[in-house]
Amino acid sequence: MAGTATIGRRLQDAAGTWSDRLWLVDDHRAWTFADLAVGAERVARALLASAVGQGDPVGVFASNRAEWFVFELGAALIGAPVVPLNTRFTAAELGQVLSRVGVRALLWEGSLRGKDAVGLLGQVLAGQDHALADGAGEGPGRAAGGAPVVVGLGDGPWPPSVATWADFLDRADGIGDRAFAQARERVQEDATGLIVFTSGTTGAPKGAMLRQGGIVAHMRTWARHLGFTGDDRAILASPVFWGFGCVLNAVVPLLAGSSIVLHDGFDARAWLTDIGRWSCTYLQGVPSQYQLLLDHPQSEDFDLSGIRLVQIGGAPSADVLVRRLRRRAPGAVLVSAYGLTEGGFVNTATDLGDPDELVLSTVGRALPDNEAAVRPLDRDEDCPSGEVGELCLRGPHLMTGYLGDPVATAQTLRGGWLRTGDLATMDRGGYLRIVGRVKDMFITGGMNVYPAEVENVLAGAPGVALGAVAGVPDDRMGEVGVAWVVAEAGASLEEAELLAHLRTRLADYKVPRRVCVVDELPMSASGKVAKLELVERWSGGDGAGP
Repeated sequence: MAGTATIGRRLQDAAGTWSDRLWLVDDHRAWTFADLAVGAERVARALLASAVGQGDPVGVFASNRAEWFVFELGAALIGAPVVPLNTRFTAAELGQVLSRVGVRALLWEGSLRGKDAVGLLGQVLAGQDHALADGAGEGPGRAAGGAPVVVGLGDGPWPPSVATWADFLDRADGIGDRAFAQARERVQEDATGLIVFTSGTTGAPKGAMLRQGGIVAHMRTWARHLGFTGDDRAILASPVFWGFGCVLNAVVPLLAGSSIVLHDGFDARAWLTDIGRWSCTYLQGVPSQYQLLLDHPQSEDFDLSGIRLVQIGGAPSADVLVRRLRRRAPGAVLVSAYGLTEGGFVNTATDLGDPDELVLSTVGRALPDNEAAVRPLDRDEDCPSGEVGELCLRGPHLMTGYLGDPVATAQTLRGGWLRTGDLATMDRGGYLRIVGRVKDMFITGGMNVYPAEVENVLAGAPGVALGAVAGVPDDRMGEVGVAWVVAEAGASLEEAELLAHLRTRLADYKVPRRVCVVDELPMSASGKVAKLELVERWSGGDGAGP
């Protein structure tokens, strides 16, 4: 019998329990749990017919649409690890990931906004000596020389060597019930479910491997922590290739019977409309998105009173934003959380009954199925309460390691603990405050400065929508801090006033030398502020610097 904690087993149980319940709706159609199960099984059979089986990695390069999840869960049914591919990657970045993994199948969407995705596919495969010449290979979707099965999703025009989504699914008819059942039953809890590549901000991207059993057990903990039921409906706009999409939103509905309203990107008007249209109860986003939601000219025309849960993450939040959210959604509970790829994407969170002060200033405590500790960078012992150290995590759902990189694995997993690379403090109640990255910290005049601490204070300044702080070279001090801020809609920011705000709340060495008001902050492919680009702009003097 297949492992009871596999993703495939949870899918079977969900389809049996909530067959006719809405699972997901996107721009193309509405899906029930029964639709999901049928679609995932056809994908699984089609993969088997394409000589893809347990342990064979499959990649997904696609926008936010139901087929992303259907393909992911279909692969899980037969134990094929899924490799999410960032749709903002270049051909070189994609080629690097695919070469390291050796994918056996590739789902590729051809109609991504603003991108020649079909041409990009040709570049990627050509760079790996997998040509897409007309008529090459051993039939649609199977190229010669060990090339992956390539499945084209959406508009092409596709070369003959690429199988369309419909043609790929037709292959399912070639796999009998017995063969499918045998493949499904072989999958156990320790099968690798996902290989997720980190953003590579501290070096080449590394592929974190996560077990199916660990994913399911951890998502059950997360669903219970938030009190998810079949009455909950989440609205999702962040990319599915992020962990929040391909893990939390893929698995939690299988455990709780909840549903998803899927958007391909954030649009305030579309969110406001669908929150009411689909009776959404759960918002997951970053403060800047909530700010845009509340600032929309027609925001007051929409009823947000049905929202019961708002998750805030990704950036510090200001008191004024929380007050505005509470006015529009008076029954909502606000939750802040922390997680990283290697840790299973969510590891700490505030409790549903915590006051706003804790939600705004901490990332909560370790979830019940894992432990958290703050330790010195060079020692395996806990720091005293309130002292800055590296956040470390321990639990059965952590990654098993980095694909093909034992050295990096040993550096990150030490003595059973995951070294996150994030600097934090822990109070006596176990609540954690993130103060920066180990490699983000800068030293000014011999004093350590943690940018996240300064950014938290900046977020509380009137009129600030978003801010970032980084260290830049300085002849006298070694490094000094510089802040970049984006104003809220209709607000006017002055550097002198912002510096005064910071000086009354921070030690003098922590106060940035300059505060630059900019229209927007550059973002990395993983949705984080690209601080390296900000520092380079400063050095280049293009208007974001001296």
